[in-house]
Parts: sequence; structure tokens; C-alpha cells
Amino acid sequence: MDLTGSILVERRHEFTVQVPKRARMLAELAGIINDLAVQVEQAGMSLVGVACGVPGLIDPSTGYLHTSPHLDWHDVDLISAMTEAGCRFEVGFHNSAGVAAHAEVRARRRASQAVSDFVYVTGSSGIGAALVRNHLVEGGARGWAGELGHVLVSGSEARCSCGARGCLETVAARSAILTNAGLSPDAPIGQLFAALRRSDPRAQDAVALAGRGLGEALAAYLNLVDAPLVVLGGLLERLFDNLGPKVHEMIGARVLSHAWAPVGVEPSLAGAHAVSEGAAWLILKDFIGSPDRWCPPPRGTTPYYSVDQTPEVTVV
Repeated sequence: MDLTGSILVERRHEFTVQVPKRARMLAELAGIINDLAVQVEQAGMSLVGVACGVPGLIDPSTGYLHTSPHLDWHDVDLISAMTEAGCRFEVGFHNSAGVAAHAEVRARRRASQAVSDFVYVTGSSGIGAALVRNHLVEGGARGWAGELGHVLVSGSEARCSCGARGCLETVAARSAILTNAGLSPDAPIGQLFAALRRSDPRAQDAVALAGRGLGEALAAYLNLVDAPLVVLGGLLERLFDNLGPKVHEMIGARVLSHAWAPVGVEPSLAGAHAVSEGAAWLILKDFIGSPDRWCPPPRGTTPYYSVDQTPEVTVV
């Protein structure tokens, strides 16, 4: 992504629901980053940063991943792991739902549909959320806010990847919807859409169950945070026509303020690459905010220091 926010080069590699070993996945990611960096350099441009979205509890300041239940990764120093995997650049790691929410804020501004406050929810192998206040993504005290997928919902006693029972992800994650629809959890998502088009009752029931669970979890969340809009992204955006009405119905029934201030439910505008674009946008914001770090002064000039790095000077 360049300074205008335009995508210059991209590479897409999709894994199945059965996630490969961590070493293999990080090695493939390192190879993709190195290859894309070469293309950028060959085009005569400078690479100012690399960022990546990861589902789970991660410290963005250190790149330390405490846990990612459905990846089954725990206590991983991702920056060191990427170096060991052969990546030539230091990668900044962030929660995937949070960076996708950044992309949604930007997409709505571009489309002249800017909303200052909303809850962004993304779904695929897991369910994550982010709260946007005054156009800013709120990550919580440690950046771990938004683990909506591990909120308890009714109608499920299934074991979640986190070890608990009855989490939202047991009915609304991709593998759960596919399984409840009578399909393999590894099945291409196109099989689910094909079943929905032919009005297959198991597929319809699976999506309705996901919509009810999602609406129930969101209603509890909305009663706490008082947001006027819910935005559904990822797989949830693709299923919006099927599960959106059920989500809206549950919110209407369970959010106390809904009768006076109805909560909207809309599909995401950020598109399929919200996580990668949101992560790249964080790098650009950092660059634009502190360009002096990337632009050293010409030789022979007085060094420039940012405000918080100005050295002390003693006059005698």
C-alpha cells in the first residue's frame, strides 16, 4: 500500500480450516513478505513497515501472542519466530478484528458513509469484534477487547477451541456453520452457499442458529457499550442476507434502548481484504505521524530531533 492508500502489489494464500503447523505457516508468510518486498524495491520505492493481523490475545508493542485458540498457538514470540522463519523485516502484529475495524473506518469515510461510533464484527474461523468510538478503534487496557466469539450463548453445549462450552464460536464460526449444515468443516464455503440457494433446510437452520447466537451475544455487548450500529464483516458479510435479519431481530428483542434508539445492522464496506488493508493502514498512519524517522537530514545539516527526543543542552 502506498501513501495514497492504493494497493500496489498483493499475494493471497488461503489455508483450509485445518490450520497447518505454526512453523510452516510462518515460513510461508515470511516468504510472501520477502517476495513482495523485492517487488516494491524493484519498483524504486522504499518499504517503511510490515504489519500483520492475528486472531487472539496479542501484545502489539512486543508481538507476543498469549493465545490464539482456533490456531492452537500459545505463548509465541511472533517477531522472533518470524526472524527464525527467514523474514528479512520486523513485522508488527495486531489483533485481526482490530485492524479490520481500522479498514472499515477508512472504507466508510471513502464512501461518504462515515459513522463515528459502531461495533465491527468479523467472522471466519473465529469471531472477533472491535468497538469504534469517535472514528477510533478502542482496544481496551491491553489491546485485548472484542473477544465476542467467547461470549456464552444459549442453544449450544459444544466444546469451543478455547476449552469452554457454549461459546458463540461453537455456532457462528465457519467450521460450526458448515458442520451444522451437514457439510465437512473443511468444505469450501461455496458448498454452503449452494445449499442455501437450493433452500436446504439444514443449511438454513445452521445459518439461523448462527444469527441467533450472534444477535444474542451482540445484544449483551450493546447493552453495555451503547453503540448505534453493528457492522458485519468477513464471512458474516457474505452471509448477511441470510443471517442479518435474525441478528437484527435478536438485538431488537434484547437491547433495552432499541425502542427509543434502534440499532442498525449493516454489511461491511471494507471488503475481503480488511485485515491486511487495516494492518497496512496502521503502518501508514505511523509513517505520516512521524516522517522524520524515515527521512534523515541531508549530510552536513543540523540533526533533526522529534519533540520527545530533543537532547538536553547545557549552556556554560
